[in-house]
Amino acid sequence: MLQIFLSRQQDDIVGMIHLPTFNVANCDPLLLAAIISAGAAFSTHSLANEFGFALMDVVRVVLMDSGDRDNAITRSLPFIQAMTLVCESALWSGDQRKTEMSDATSAILASILRHSKRLFRVSYKSVTPSVNRDEEDLHLSWIEWTNQESCKRAVHRFYLQCIPRSAFRNTPSPVPSHDMTVPLPHISKLWLAESAEKWSITYSEVLNGGPEDQKGLSLSRCLSDVSVLKRLPPSFDFNFAVSMASGSVIPTLVEARTRYLATNIACRTDWARGIPDTWEITTADLRTFNDVRYILKSEPDASHALASFYFEYSEFCASAPMPMVDALLGNESYWSSREAFEQLRSWAGTQQARRATWHSGQILRVVRRLSPKDRADFHAFACYQAMLSLWVYNLYQTCPASMTGGEAQSAEDELRIQIDGEETIKSQRWISYGNGKPNKKL
Repeated sequence: MLQIFLSRQQDDIVGMIHLPTFNVANCDPLLLAAIISAGAAFSTHSLANEFGFALMDVVRVVLMDSGDRDNAITRSLPFIQAMTLVCESALWSGDQRKTEMSDATSAILASILRHSKRLFRVSYKSVTPSVNRDEEDLHLSWIEWTNQESCKRAVHRFYLQCIPRSAFRNTPSPVPSHDMTVPLPHISKLWLAESAEKWSITYSEVLNGGPEDQKGLSLSRCLSDVSVLKRLPPSFDFNFAVSMASGSVIPTLVEARTRYLATNIACRTDWARGIPDTWEITTADLRTFNDVRYILKSEPDASHALASFYFEYSEFCASAPMPMVDALLGNESYWSSREAFEQLRSWAGTQQARRATWHSGQILRVVRRLSPKDRADFHAFACYQAMLSLWVYNLYQTCPASMTGGEAQSAEDELRIQIDGEETIKSQRWISYGNGKPNKKL
């Protein structure tokens, strides 16, 4: 189980355990237990899963108790890493109690990171290898760099958890994007360097003798000026940065949608036909959304699959009336099932419904493009929501019983639009005017 987790860290976009210096004998016991429980949770063996979740409960209780007894422990890197793993594993456990405890633990960890200033750039300094230092000094610099990099990666890993948590629980993110002034982590080539000497050599190769602008290079800065993503220094991963930027839009949309529903009672009678502009999203957020869209569209690449997924899910959140679909299925927060059924009937014939249907298909498309090692529980949840939206749309598109044979045949011959395929002029016309019938791959 330990090996399962460590092998996944090798390819993880934001792995936070530094494998070249990781030593089981010297590892913090709570962090080691959290690693084992996370590895067991990843296992396909049911007994291993049960063991992992049971161990995770023990780790969570001990972490809370140790933090209560000594607040200084909550500032340590092993404590933050262990808490991050506990929050991550429990969220998708499938157990209601564990999921709700994960929400509570996540809120506590967000508070710890904020009060310890781990979210902010002032807590980090630039550590680089120096050619004039001796071997011992170089090794000490490398250790300092790896500890700081581990902390940055733990913070970003936790933030990446906040994105699906916001969508899954339909709540604001525990950590808002504007708080993320922590510097971006460096590329995996530097992170996985096996020694101080290789780290120094790799650093020189990556920079190629050129200067590196690290000051203020954070998610918050990227969101305030998305063009920064096009000028990233070579020591930073473009795919990771653009994935963070595109994913940050999701909690913004979820929070705006929830706030709009809670404060505008009149909108509930016709909310499904509305557009995101009426959710009182700020101009800056809309500009960020459009700028990220432009970058992804202008640089199509298979390696951008994760960023493309976040972007498509954001588009889906902006167009699909998922709170109303939830009400139809029995989660009656703002509408009864009967009210939701009637409102969705009127929604199904709108341009907004066709846009939601298109992005439902695009979610399925981008998830297929993800490599198996990159697929996560959130992708399965997004596919579930996409299929729900497609089901609701098709529910109201069935032919009326009074339709004649000739009309039915005409409907069968209608232009087919591949909603999980490439965007075309035909698909755009269908979204705008409804000329055609959606279709997807089996």
